[in-house]
Amino acid sequence: MDEPEDKKVLLSLRRSRKAFIPEYTCGFILLAVLAGLKIQQISVGSPFQFFVLGVALLALIAPEISRQLIRYSIKPDKITITKGIIKKSQKNVHYLPLGFVPDISLKQSRTQRLMNYGTVFVGGQGSEEKSFEIKDINNPKHVLKMIEGLIDKNRRVDQKVY
Repeated sequence: MDEPEDKKVLLSLRRSRKAFIPEYTCGFILLAVLAGLKIQQISVGSPFQFFVLGVALLALIAPEISRQLIRYSIKPDKITITKGIIKKSQKNVHYLPLGFVPDISLKQSRTQRLMNYGTVFVGGQGSEEKSFEIKDINNPKHVLKMIEGLIDKNRRVDQKVY
Protein backbone atom coordinates (compact mmCIF):
# COMPACT_ATOMS: atom_id res chain seq x y z
CA MET A 1 0.00 0.00 0.00
CA ASP A 2 1.39 3.42 -0.95
CA GLU A 3 1.99 6.14 1.59
CA PRO A 4 -0.28 9.21 1.51
CA GLU A 5 1.14 11.99 -0.67
CA ASP A 6 1.93 14.23 2.31
CA LYS A 7 3.90 11.47 4.11
CA LYS A 8 6.21 10.43 1.27
CA VAL A 9 9.91 11.08 1.67
CA LEU A 10 10.97 13.51 -1.05
CA LEU A 11 14.66 13.32 -0.23
CA SER A 12 16.69 11.24 2.21
CA LEU A 13 20.11 12.58 3.18
CA ARG A 14 23.23 11.53 5.07
CA ARG A 15 26.54 13.28 5.56
CA SER A 16 28.65 13.19 2.42
CA ARG A 17 31.72 10.99 2.23
CA LYS A 18 33.45 14.05 0.79
CA ALA A 19 33.39 15.56 4.30
CA PHE A 20 35.61 12.73 5.51
CA ILE A 21 38.32 12.86 2.83
CA PRO A 22 41.11 13.58 5.38
CA GLU A 23 40.16 10.51 7.43
CA TYR A 24 39.94 8.25 4.37
CA THR A 25 43.25 9.61 3.05
CA CYS A 26 45.04 8.96 6.34
CA GLY A 27 43.65 5.42 6.51
CA PHE A 28 44.72 4.56 2.98
CA ILE A 29 48.17 6.13 3.46
CA LEU A 30 48.73 4.05 6.60
CA LEU A 31 47.66 0.88 4.76
CA ALA A 32 49.98 1.79 1.88
CA VAL A 33 52.88 2.30 4.30
CA LEU A 34 52.25 -1.13 5.82
CA ALA A 35 52.03 -2.71 2.36
CA GLY A 36 55.23 -0.91 1.29
CA LEU A 37 57.08 -2.18 4.35
CA LYS A 38 55.89 -5.71 3.62
CA ILE A 39 56.87 -5.51 -0.08
CA GLN A 40 60.30 -4.08 0.76
CA GLN A 41 60.65 -6.78 3.43
CA ILE A 42 61.49 -4.19 6.05
CA SER A 43 61.04 -5.69 9.48
CA VAL A 44 59.21 -3.67 12.10
CA GLY A 45 57.81 -4.92 15.36
CA SER A 46 54.54 -6.79 15.33
CA PRO A 47 52.95 -4.46 17.93
CA PHE A 48 53.79 -1.49 15.70
CA GLN A 49 52.18 -3.19 12.68
CA PHE A 50 49.01 -3.97 14.66
CA PHE A 51 48.89 -0.43 16.01
CA VAL A 52 49.22 1.13 12.54
CA LEU A 53 46.68 -1.33 11.11
CA GLY A 54 44.25 -0.50 13.94
CA VAL A 55 44.61 3.24 13.40
CA ALA A 56 44.15 2.79 9.64
CA LEU A 57 40.99 0.72 10.10
CA LEU A 58 39.66 3.21 12.64
CA ALA A 59 40.28 6.04 10.18
CA LEU A 60 38.26 4.17 7.55
CA ILE A 61 35.45 2.83 9.75
CA ALA A 62 34.76 5.86 12.00
CA PRO A 63 33.46 8.07 9.14
CA GLU A 64 31.09 5.34 8.00
CA ILE A 65 29.72 4.95 11.52
CA SER A 66 29.35 8.73 11.77
CA ARG A 67 27.45 8.80 8.47
CA GLN A 68 25.00 6.18 9.78
CA LEU A 69 24.31 8.06 13.01
CA ILE A 70 22.42 11.02 11.49
CA ARG A 71 19.81 10.86 8.74
CA TYR A 72 17.66 13.64 7.34
CA SER A 73 14.34 13.03 5.59
CA ILE A 74 12.64 15.84 3.73
CA LYS A 75 8.90 15.34 3.42
CA PRO A 76 6.25 17.67 1.98
CA ASP A 77 5.16 18.84 5.44
CA LYS A 78 8.30 18.48 7.60
CA ILE A 79 11.97 17.61 7.95
CA THR A 80 12.76 14.60 10.11
CA ILE A 81 16.17 14.37 11.77
CA THR A 82 16.96 10.88 13.07
CA LYS A 83 20.01 10.33 15.25
CA GLY A 84 21.41 7.02 16.42
CA ILE A 85 21.57 3.41 15.32
CA ILE A 86 20.50 1.37 18.33
CA LYS A 87 19.11 4.13 20.54
CA LYS A 88 17.32 6.43 18.15
CA SER A 89 16.02 9.92 18.68
CA GLN A 90 13.87 11.67 16.13
CA LYS A 91 13.11 15.35 15.71
CA ASN A 92 10.35 16.54 13.40
CA VAL A 93 10.54 20.12 12.19
CA HIS A 94 7.28 21.12 10.53
CA TYR A 95 7.29 23.78 7.85
CA LEU A 96 4.27 25.57 9.29
CA PRO A 97 6.22 27.11 12.19
CA LEU A 98 9.04 27.79 9.76
CA GLY A 99 6.76 30.02 7.69
CA PHE A 100 8.39 33.09 9.20
CA VAL A 101 11.96 31.83 9.57
CA PRO A 102 14.34 34.76 9.22
CA ASP A 103 17.41 32.76 8.25
CA ILE A 104 17.78 29.90 5.79
CA SER A 105 21.33 29.83 4.58
CA LEU A 106 24.05 27.75 3.03
CA LYS A 107 27.50 27.38 4.56
CA GLN A 108 30.35 26.23 2.32
CA SER A 109 34.10 26.65 2.45
CA ARG A 110 36.01 27.06 -0.80
CA THR A 111 36.87 23.37 -0.85
CA GLN A 112 33.27 22.40 -0.11
CA ARG A 113 32.07 24.64 -2.94
CA LEU A 114 34.48 22.97 -5.36
CA MET A 115 33.37 19.52 -4.23
CA ASN A 116 29.65 20.47 -4.13
CA TYR A 117 28.83 19.71 -0.51
CA GLY A 118 28.03 21.88 2.48
CA THR A 119 25.67 22.67 5.34
CA VAL A 120 22.15 24.09 5.12
CA PHE A 121 21.35 26.13 8.23
CA VAL A 122 17.78 26.94 9.23
CA GLY A 123 17.66 29.53 12.00
CA GLY A 124 14.64 29.93 14.24
CA GLN A 125 13.19 33.12 15.59
CA GLY A 126 15.58 33.94 18.42
CA SER A 127 15.48 30.39 19.78
CA GLU A 128 18.27 27.85 19.53
CA GLU A 129 15.61 25.14 19.85
CA LYS A 130 14.04 26.19 16.53
CA SER A 131 17.39 26.15 14.72
CA PHE A 132 19.00 23.17 13.06
CA GLU A 133 21.62 22.21 10.49
CA ILE A 134 21.59 19.68 7.71
CA LYS A 135 25.32 19.13 7.87
CA ASP A 136 27.83 18.12 5.17
CA ILE A 137 25.36 17.06 2.47
CA ASN A 138 25.82 16.72 -1.27
CA ASN A 139 24.12 19.32 -3.51
CA PRO A 140 23.27 21.74 -0.68
CA LYS A 141 21.97 24.42 -3.09
CA HIS A 142 19.37 21.96 -4.37
CA VAL A 143 18.33 21.09 -0.80
CA LEU A 144 18.16 24.79 0.15
CA LYS A 145 15.89 25.58 -2.81
CA MET A 146 13.74 22.52 -2.04
CA ILE A 147 13.25 23.60 1.60
CA GLU A 148 12.47 27.19 0.57
CA GLY A 149 9.92 25.91 -1.96
CA LEU A 150 8.25 23.62 0.59
CA ILE A 151 8.09 26.43 3.17
CA ASP A 152 6.50 28.75 0.58
CA LYS A 153 4.04 26.03 -0.47
CA ASN A 154 3.03 25.34 3.14
CA ARG A 155 2.78 29.07 3.87
CA ARG A 156 0.36 29.49 0.92
CA VAL A 157 -1.70 26.48 2.09
CA ASP A 158 -1.76 27.91 5.62
CA GLN A 159 -2.95 31.31 4.37
CA LYS A 160 -5.79 29.67 2.43
CA VAL A 161 -6.97 27.80 5.54
CA TYR A 162 -7.29 30.97 7.62
